Amino acid sequence: MQFLCYFFAVSLLFLCCFFDDFFPVFLLIRIYFSLLFTSYIKI
Repeated sequence: MQFLCYFFAVSLLFLCCFFDDFFPVFLLIRIYFSLLFTSYIKI
């Protein structure tokens, strides 16, 4: 389950890098996942 979540998040981050110019909303998703990863690392 954790592997699926990790894979999904990484694929989303790659999508953000590719489609940032077309979909600025992905910037919010990138910030959300970065916060999610930092909180996950602290735990």
